[in-house]
Amino acid sequence: MRYMAYMLSILFSFYLSSGANAEQWYRLQIKNQSYTKINVSPVPGKCMHTWNVPLPEETVRLDDEIVLNISDKNSSPCIDEKKSNHWKILAFRRDGTVLREFKITFEHEKTNGWTTSISDYDNNSETILSATCQTDTGNIDCKQRRVPGVIERGWILVTL
Repeated sequence: MRYMAYMLSILFSFYLSSGANAEQWYRLQIKNQSYTKINVSPVPGKCMHTWNVPLPEETVRLDDEIVLNISDKNSSPCIDEKKSNHWKILAFRRDGTVLREFKITFEHEKTNGWTTSISDYDNNSETILSATCQTDTGNIDCKQRRVPGVIERGWILVTL
């Protein structure tokens, strides 16, 4: 009987701790308010579970947006490691020629709890107009800064 109680307590503790390794989903919206059109394509990051969206790329016209569902998971070999994802953005002029190329980056990092940030891969402050993350305390600016508490399936709005 003791053995059975011991085994049940181990199974129960494993069940409770498995939430720490659960998959976390995010709804990333990229809104184009600056360019005639942009092409958005995924670039591998680090330790993401679902990242390869859109595949192979998607065109977003001026004043339109794209919604990408991405996820990470705190599992081996990436336990407590920074998770990141990048998207290459090609911005076009009216005549169809490329005006500029840049990357935007999603990062989820454990620094006194898990934090989320959105940044330009090259740290060019002009490419991202704004980034807002939905957290358990409200909508918070997460452009170039780490924000705690982004909720499960919460949205992250990036405006270019």
